[in-house]
Amino acid sequence: MSDRPEFELEPYEEPEGLDADVEVLRFVFRTLTTPLDELPRRTELQRAVVDHLSAGRHWHVRRGRFPI
Repeated sequence: MSDRPEFELEPYEEPEGLDADVEVLRFVFRTLTTPLDELPRRTELQRAVVDHLSAGRHWHVRRGRFPI
């Protein structure tokens, strides 16, 4: 077993030209035009995304790496 961390999160940097809220909606729901209150809430992930955005919170793009 190694003393190295398995995953290292890089410091946060605001990505240029990328809106994480839009990307989450695109990935989870495959839509950008459906209002939040009309999105499906069948899965835990769908509920978490809608609840998070409905509460006025935002998503952030983060990067990290696995040491080789």
